[in-house]
Amino acid sequence: MNIEISKTIKPTLILCGVVMVIGLFFGYRFSLGVLVGTIISILHLYRLERNITLGLENKKKIGGWIFMFLTDLILLAIPLMLAVVLPQFFDFIGAAVGLLLNKVIIYSMNLRRKE
Repeated sequence: MNIEISKTIKPTLILCGVVMVIGLFFGYRFSLGVLVGTIISILHLYRLERNITLGLENKKKIGGWIFMFLTDLILLAIPLMLAVVLPQFFDFIGAAVGLLLNKVIIYSMNLRRKE
């Protein structure tokens, strides 16, 4: 895994823990949604980095790129589908927040680096 990407995992998990503790005031469903969303977001980031690296090294054809990105989109939809299918266990908003936590960390780290 790339050094820059691995630097974002620890802050993402810390922020996930904080959001989950705050989310317990709203119910356990929100916290479970955040947890599942964050785990899937980290897996997506890892797959994205790996797929782009392999794709550029092997000079994949357009069909391979489309398949890789479609599988990534399906991976990102899993927490939201779980929240819709199993609303007694997962919250839709919590899953969406979990998916966005990693992006917030990456964005804030890039802002800090530019200053």
